[in-house]
Amino acid sequence: MKMILFILAVLVSCISIKKSCDIAGKTHLFDTKKLDLRKSNLDKVPECIINFKDLQVLKLAQNNIKIIPNSIGQLQSLKELDVYANSIEYLPDSITLLSKLVKLKAIGNNIKFLPNDFGRLTSLYRINFSHNRLRELPKSIGELENLTHLNLANNELTVVPNEIGNLKKLKDLKITDNNIEFIPDEIAELNNLEVLSLSRNPIWSLPDAMKKLSVNLKYLNLRNTQFSDEGKEIVESWFPNTKISW
Repeated sequence: MKMILFILAVLVSCISIKKSCDIAGKTHLFDTKKLDLRKSNLDKVPECIINFKDLQVLKLAQNNIKIIPNSIGQLQSLKELDVYANSIEYLPDSITLLSKLVKLKAIGNNIKFLPNDFGRLTSLYRINFSHNRLRELPKSIGELENLTHLNLANNELTVVPNEIGNLKKLKDLKITDNNIEFIPDEIAELNNLEVLSLSRNPIWSLPDAMKKLSVNLKYLNLRNTQFSDEGKEIVESWFPNTKISW
């Protein structure tokens, strides 16, 4: 009898629970933990999503969404959010309530700024904000203690905040194609950094403190920067075992 009950319990746990949601005037059934609405021709986030309290993965990529509603903060179980290729201009402050969020993919939007308390998302380990219009980063970004991958390529950044040096677990940092002229000394505190991409910025030098990154740094991308021949020689002497692209 116990064996039969055990088998029944296993079978029940394997059944995917479904919940209804109205999309474009039609009712659909979706998994309560993973909702994939990519390429659904949406111009807004469906209100019914807020009823998915156990939702862990939400994919809204390749739609025409302009606004992420404040109610997104109610999805307390959310771990992955993908809003790639929409027309989003900002993220609501309520997004900082998603304490379990580990992956945030927002490539190809029109995001100009992030919430001041963005650093509250301390579970995040992978962020991709490439191809947006970010002009600055909040100081709280230094509080993302578990972050390992940060992609800020193709934005409008002019400054790398000193707080970047607090991201001790960061392995991959891409700031390609911005308007950055100066790299702060604090970047030398990223002892686990393996990949650093700074190409297509008007950078002409790196801080001397960066020498100590040579232990783990595997790839340094400095294509289309303003380094002189002498400056290139100095950098190459600092990183004899690092692949450098000029």
